[in-house]
Amino acid sequence: MRQLAQMSALLLLLGLCSCGDPRQDFVGSFDVQGRLSLSDGNYQETALVDVPMVVVADAFDSDKLYLDFDCGLVGTIEDHTSFSLDRKKCPSDFVDGCELTWTFREGEGTKTEGDPTLALRFSGDIKVSCSGDSPRMYSFTFTLTATQDESVSKSSRQEERTQSIRTALEQAALSSFRRGASSTR
Repeated sequence: MRQLAQMSALLLLLGLCSCGDPRQDFVGSFDVQGRLSLSDGNYQETALVDVPMVVVADAFDSDKLYLDFDCGLVGTIEDHTSFSLDRKKCPSDFVDGCELTWTFREGEGTKTEGDPTLALRFSGDIKVSCSGDSPRMYSFTFTLTATQDESVSKSSRQEERTQSIRTALEQAALSSFRRGASSTR
């Protein structure tokens, strides 16, 4: 009887594994292009071109993806064609004498089956505080297209890739802040 229970459990496990992991449809190294839109009453848009991003399947949670975006975003798989972004408030980051705090409120990633391109849309708020200026809160939206980059191995210089996407986004936010701060003086 015990052998029958063990064999049933093994067959059930093998059956579940044969269905495929939907996270694998989103995993890889990507080249990202699109735009960052910021608004604090005034709408500003910044283009993002050829910014790298890596997406990996979480080793401990079967429905989670890890995106190396900013402070490490997590997505929850909906199905083989979409995931939703988990809410996250990132720890403050200090850049050029300014403190930036990103809060991701919602977002999604979608993919057409067989197409290596991801459509990403994330939104939330960013608080920018620079010495000598009043802090500002911006609403942001990323509207991005991520094309899978097969030429980059998954293990290649992930820290460098994380820094390059973070740098691109933070420079866009600081530029908007400084334009706004200089217009109020």
